[in-house]
Amino acid sequence: MFSSVVVVANVETGRVRGIPVAVELAHQGQLPVTVLSVASPASRSADPAQRRRLLPEELSDSLLVIHEDDVATGIVEHVRNRDGVLLVMDTNARSLVTQRLHGSISVRVLQEVRQPVLLVGPAVPDPVPMSSPTLIVCTDRSQDSVAALPVVESWQRTFGGGGGGGGRGGGNRPSIVEVMPTAAWPEGTSDDAVEHEHVDALATVLADHGIDAATRVLHGGDSVKWLLEFAEHVDEAVFVATSTRWAGGRSHWYSTTRRLVQRSPRPVLVVPADLPGY
Repeated sequence: MFSSVVVVANVETGRVRGIPVAVELAHQGQLPVTVLSVASPASRSADPAQRRRLLPEELSDSLLVIHEDDVATGIVEHVRNRDGVLLVMDTNARSLVTQRLHGSISVRVLQEVRQPVLLVGPAVPDPVPMSSPTLIVCTDRSQDSVAALPVVESWQRTFGGGGGGGGRGGGNRPSIVEVMPTAAWPEGTSDDAVEHEHVDALATVLADHGIDAATRVLHGGDSVKWLLEFAEHVDEAVFVATSTRWAGGRSHWYSTTRRLVQRSPRPVLVVPADLPGY
């Protein structure tokens, strides 16, 4: 289960879109929340009292200012090897070119942390409803999705899902969703059991750990487009997607996870693919 929520906020520039998300989740799971702000040691605005005045009053005592010249390093060092931490971050980088040339803080953090990170992307409205979130677990035929299953269980138990957790949310049933290319396997032309074997296998693993999940196979060319359309019919959707350390060559710059973060009007829970499964 998650044991605390840490939300990164640059309170100087007003980039606090992740704060309402973090606060609502902390409320659902009855967890402590820390507002993390990284300041250069030489910054005149590094005074914690000055930064607290820029936060909502109820969070003024939750602010932690870390003095570090490199923002990404400060974030990573604070959460590194801390089991049970849910890190929440804004990301405003709409362009992959911008990320690549100028270095997005969220990208650098995702390259180094070994914890799930909830990203509030540029298309997510402020505020965004999070009183009863529903997980959409994005999967394909690779083995990467296995890493997300323990995280799904932790989320459900913490924020009100099944299994007797302490959360106070609605406990919405998660969905495991795979998008199959239409050209490769058109809808209605395959055996239903074979088509669903991957998502059903993942659902069975979750069921063995006390979490009931629905399954769905979609057919389309652009996986992100179909996932977003599916989410339109899901109450307060939160996508769960794995990422191979958010690094690597050209192919990773155009990965489904990155495009989903950029385009989704809902938060995306990014899980490192090299985390151990069950």
